Amino acid sequence: MSKGDVVYKTKDYFYNKELEASLEKEFKRFNLDIRVYAYPGSKLVIEAEGLGCNYSYESEEILGEAINNPTTKDQVIKQFSRLNDTIFELHQVDYEECNAFIPAKLLNAARRDIVLGLYDLKLNSQQKRTKAVEAKEKISFAPVQPYLTASVTTKEQYDACVSCGIKEIYYENVVRRNQNDYKEQEGQLLIGGYGGIHHYRETNPFVTDYSLNVINATSCYELYKLGAKRVTLSYELNKSQIEDLMNAYVEENDGYPALEMVVYGRAPLMFTKYCPMKKMNQCRICKTKSYELKDEHGTFPILSHEDCTSTLLNGKTLNLLDELPNLKGIEALRLNFTIESKDQVVEVIHRALGKLNGSMKNAVFNQETDTRGHFNKEIV
Repeated sequence: MSKGDVVYKTKDYFYNKELEASLEKEFKRFNLDIRVYAYPGSKLVIEAEGLGCNYSYESEEILGEAINNPTTKDQVIKQFSRLNDTIFELHQVDYEECNAFIPAKLLNAARRDIVLGLYDLKLNSQQKRTKAVEAKEKISFAPVQPYLTASVTTKEQYDACVSCGIKEIYYENVVRRNQNDYKEQEGQLLIGGYGGIHHYRETNPFVTDYSLNVINATSCYELYKLGAKRVTLSYELNKSQIEDLMNAYVEENDGYPALEMVVYGRAPLMFTKYCPMKKMNQCRICKTKSYELKDEHGTFPILSHEDCTSTLLNGKTLNLLDELPNLKGIEALRLNFTIESKDQVVEVIHRALGKLNGSMKNAVFNQETDTRGHFNKEIV
């Protein structure tokens, strides 16, 4: 959002009833979308969209770090849903928990300020309404020959990828979606959340991860505007939807999107801040041993992170290696290694390279251990 789009606070929160009635008749209930940036030691920033206008709110107060209970997305939604006396209806909320405490009083004040600002933009600024319908800047990338990237969780896996010639490897340069601690880093990053984008976009080139759940051309465009070098597609897309996304992007931007796609690896099922090993007084055992959950449906590996959070992985491995020759328009094809040994990493890379260059003709998909996820089916 440019500086010219920012509307600052006014003291009057009471509207002209005739104007409000006019809007109510025209729009009924209008969607209000907000994106909340809340970090300890910084001001509360909220970018809002409604009535076809964009509005930026910035608090005077500096947010503090939560001692026990950081403000949650549900709490933000609760305060911003109180819109019955307006023409707005809360539609979409983007908020990444970063251990900040936002007083309810401040959220209420922000809501009132944003509603007033959007009213002002719609009713009093013909210049901004004209600007809103101007043709957007087109962003496109030159098509390139598809290549392999890899994400790893151990130094052993990293070394195996290097030995096989993989040039782009995500290891210590990964910024997870649920991460709260942002340290200074060098080089390109793989970023999984808006908090990481906000923190690193001015200092590091970056690729966005699958956790941003990109499923359409508009999401790609907005992430490119924020500086993304490539955008990783959501696990949930099937083959037809991927083709539709690329066609829509080319039509809107007269050129290609820069896309990445996970084609191998155990997909995450659940992220949790709860550590079962710590509960059983076996803290740090994950540093030397691996563990998993078992039930009547199968065995589910658990991936432990440095901050003692955990990710539960799928019992079956996503394996789209046989599909690589048919994946047109995807620049980077990612192999996501989690619990594999060094030898398994090397074997998977060799199979992927063989499929990519056409030297391996035999199918590598294993019905017992692998899954194609949503690739060949619609989501119901």
